[in-house]
Amino acid sequence: MYWSPRTRLSCSLILSISLLSTTVLAHTTPARRQNNGYDTDVVWIDPQASDHDYNFQRFVTRPDIQAPRWDFTVYDEDAVAPGYWFVAPYTEVIQRTRGGEWVGPQIFDHHGELVWSGVPLFTGFGVFDFRVQQYMGEDVLTLVYRHENATILNNRYEIVKKLYVNETGYEMNMHDFNIIDHGTSALLLKTISKKYDHNQTVEMMHEAELEGFEELEQCELRHYGFEELSLDTMEPVFSWMSEGLVSLNETRYNNDEPGPLCNNWDYIHLNSIDKFPNGDYLISARHTDTLYRISGRDGSIVWRFGGNYNDFFWHGRFTGQHDARIRFTNDTHTIVSFLDNANRPNAGGMTTTSDRSRGMLVMLETINMTAHTVERYEQPHSLLADGRGSYQVLPDGNTLVGWTKQAAFTEYGPVKDGEMEGPIVLDATLRPDLKSYRNYKFDWVGHPSEPPVVRSIVFAKENDNTYRTNLYVSWNGATEVKTWKFYSVDDHQRRMLVASTPRKGFETVYEHDGLVARVVAVAVDGRGKVLGESKAFQSIAPPSVTEHTSPDQVEWIEKHLAIAPPEEELPEEEPVEDDQALEDDQALEDDQALEGDLLFEGDLSFEEEQPVDKDGPLEEDQSPEDDQPPTKHHLYTSITSKPLLSFLAGLVCTPAAFLLAFGFWIGFWRCAPWRSKPRAWWKQRSPRYAQLAGGRSTRSEELDAFELEDDEGGLSDGDEEEGKEGSKSSGGTE
Repeated sequence: MYWSPRTRLSCSLILSISLLSTTVLAHTTPARRQNNGYDTDVVWIDPQASDHDYNFQRFVTRPDIQAPRWDFTVYDEDAVAPGYWFVAPYTEVIQRTRGGEWVGPQIFDHHGELVWSGVPLFTGFGVFDFRVQQYMGEDVLTLVYRHENATILNNRYEIVKKLYVNETGYEMNMHDFNIIDHGTSALLLKTISKKYDHNQTVEMMHEAELEGFEELEQCELRHYGFEELSLDTMEPVFSWMSEGLVSLNETRYNNDEPGPLCNNWDYIHLNSIDKFPNGDYLISARHTDTLYRISGRDGSIVWRFGGNYNDFFWHGRFTGQHDARIRFTNDTHTIVSFLDNANRPNAGGMTTTSDRSRGMLVMLETINMTAHTVERYEQPHSLLADGRGSYQVLPDGNTLVGWTKQAAFTEYGPVKDGEMEGPIVLDATLRPDLKSYRNYKFDWVGHPSEPPVVRSIVFAKENDNTYRTNLYVSWNGATEVKTWKFYSVDDHQRRMLVASTPRKGFETVYEHDGLVARVVAVAVDGRGKVLGESKAFQSIAPPSVTEHTSPDQVEWIEKHLAIAPPEEELPEEEPVEDDQALEDDQALEDDQALEGDLLFEGDLSFEEEQPVDKDGPLEEDQSPEDDQPPTKHHLYTSITSKPLLSFLAGLVCTPAAFLLAFGFWIGFWRCAPWRSKPRAWWKQRSPRYAQLAGGRSTRSEELDAFELEDDEGGLSDGDEEEGKEGSKSSGGTE
């Protein structure tokens, strides 16, 4: 088939422009929140947004960490249980690229102040089920990292053990990591997808009393199960899978659309695992709305609570439940707790059974197979927890329920006689639109293995020729620090006490009336015991410090201070409350005793203080080589929150550039008008043609060689020969 030059030109241009548009569109479309009716949406946090500092707290000492801020209300301070808040904010469940400085496990105190951030340790990837458990007689931190392993950290925030699913082809499920039997065993969830041919599919669906699958060539099912692992040998003690034991007609997940279902049909979806004292197991299956008791001897199903085949008579109902736990059990009764999400994904959207989620405590009578609601904790703001959530009974009898959205949680006091719900004593939510799979509260003592971090910045006083130094210190994860002591250090490592101030929040700021050349911070507990100290840090000064000063002043400053580049953003001075300083004899008297290299006693002339960004990070070149601050990692999420779009853009981008060039070569050179009637074409478009071509006989002869044989169109001599060669090379094949 022969295509005219104009046709080839049009096709090549259309192809090139289409590919170019696709590439540009893929790279310029901003990431937005995608709502697919369930917890598969992606949250985009813009670090440059005007409200970013309202939602997140930044730190001078740790620019690699940004702590989400809390909004919370305490209704009864005396009734609030002691303990730290354990959350793990995330932006997407299946995360393929590194997240921002706020994604990862974090601990907060009862004021909502950051205590520890695991963002640097887990490189900005989301974790799940972050809590405190017992291992080898010690309190440890446990979590599920992505969908890869279960991780145990000691109280120094060091990883001591990682657990993996043992069977080949199985993937670890992120929902639960439960250490049991006094820290000797661990329960893990696992999953695997299997494909079945046409005959197997029809047989399975027929047995499940499901219709509409007869035309499918194959069906892929996602099966769930669990393992109990020995923490000594890391070998499985017991293993169970839903395949062949949970029928497909138990599912309540999209069972009216056979076509889409059989593409990795998640018909059961386990999300929690617990163990009975007699060796049986309790599992929660979200997509069947059922709690199962599994025999620890043969893996058979002992009973079902909820779902299509409920074994218990009960006036209530729950949907898409999470975090089922055994609270009490004997031969005749079992009390279980769980979060009733009251919503579950289904064909075309969500199935909801209430206007709000609720925490449930239910007693099961296993003799007459009846169930009774013992306690019920309604979501106070009429919210539905989509796909996640938690229920925790605290040691003092309070109940903590996590609602997932914005890491919201509510703490309820003990239930009074005749009531189903205890009074709300605390209600909290994150400001940014992040999520946390579960929320917990625990007592915790942390002794970080990494040292504290100190930074110091010199500022000029307003309308004065003197100066002051802002001192910043933090220790990620330290829970026992009560006081910070700042020491000035000379070239001979001699120390002088500059100030002693109480710890306040994650990062303590102290304003010193004077100049400190090099500083060390020492952490002290409530009994006066030294817990740790930072490396020495050379103070940073704005460029204006060296302007309009005498030569001897400049020499001293340049010797003792690190001068920040003019474009560098330094934190602005923060107002320091009077209660930060201790007695004068603890700090000021020692400060007055500073001599020699520790303090310049002459007056320094400054211009007015430079306006600076309060939370601007310190760059590496501002600090001594032996004490570099952490590198800040920025979040680039233009298309990373759209995995499919990112993948397609990557495939299209490079070939598109070559195809674009090739298209223009074909369109504008190989089949353009000047190839057929070059001189006539140029004459029409350039009045100066004759003048420009006047002395170029060689080029004119080249153009003559490509003249068409007649004005009606047809092949030129060159094209005709080219066509003959093409016919020969084709070998007669159509």
